[in-house]
Amino acid sequence: ATSIYYYLAIYRSRQQLREALSRYVSPEIAERIVRNPEEHIDKQESRVEVSMLFTDIKGFTSWAERNGHREVLATLNRYFSAIASLIMAREGTIIKYAGDGVFALWGAPVPVLQASKQAVQTAVEIQKEIEKLSGMGVLPPFKTRIGIHRAVVSVGNLGEKRRFDYTAVGDGVNLTARLEELNKKYG
Repeated sequence: ATSIYYYLAIYRSRQQLREALSRYVSPEIAERIVRNPEEHIDKQESRVEVSMLFTDIKGFTSWAERNGHREVLATLNRYFSAIASLIMAREGTIIKYAGDGVFALWGAPVPVLQASKQAVQTAVEIQKEIEKLSGMGVLPPFKTRIGIHRAVVSVGNLGEKRRFDYTAVGDGVNLTARLEELNKKYG
């Protein structure tokens, strides 16, 4: 009975971990982390070379001001669902949704082969998918601005014991965000 209880407790905790991770990474990466959690979870902050991507919707604030809150939230959820699927399909990790933007990276918490290529291909796919969904009327005529950069950054859990996020910090993260912002100036 003890062995069965232990097995079920371990199985349940792994299943919960797998479900939680699947919100941020592809099922394949979640499974790699679940198989070797000590390799990826609760590690001290580490410095890793990653490829990062920031997105933002051109003109979103003015569009949102003209629409009701339910429409804004429903539209953002459709938009984020499309982007998240593309990021995860290419082994990216979604770090954060902020307003109408997404911050994703490739190379942490697990290494990704050809991380930069994956990030660039994802950016191209995002552009095509958003254009397609806008053309079909699923989304308003949105244009997505994107910044991509590769750098060594600090990754790990940031916050305090009751509320923390897995994130990346450093000059490379700031530069990636600024590259996305340059799209406002240069169109």
